[in-house]
Amino acid sequence: MRALEGHKVVHLNSDLRANLYTDVVVQSPNMYTLHFVRALTFFLSQIYIILIKFTEKHDNIFNSKQTCYQNIFNIRFNGSNLMF
Repeated sequence: MRALEGHKVVHLNSDLRANLYTDVVVQSPNMYTLHFVRALTFFLSQIYIILIKFTEKHDNIFNSKQTCYQNIFNIRFNGSNLMF
């Protein structure tokens, strides 16, 4: 009986070790995937920064066009009524 119980304990421990190894291998990201995610994150952040800089640089152009249209057509963009 003791030999069987000892064998069961060893068997459970080896199963537990195998399960832990499988969990670690499955849950740890692949090195290429990790590099891809980092590269994608960097790429998207650079696009975001470029868009912010473009918007800040050309914001005065958009505002001046809106002011020009307001002066020509007497349009209030924030109001609901448009007066020509």
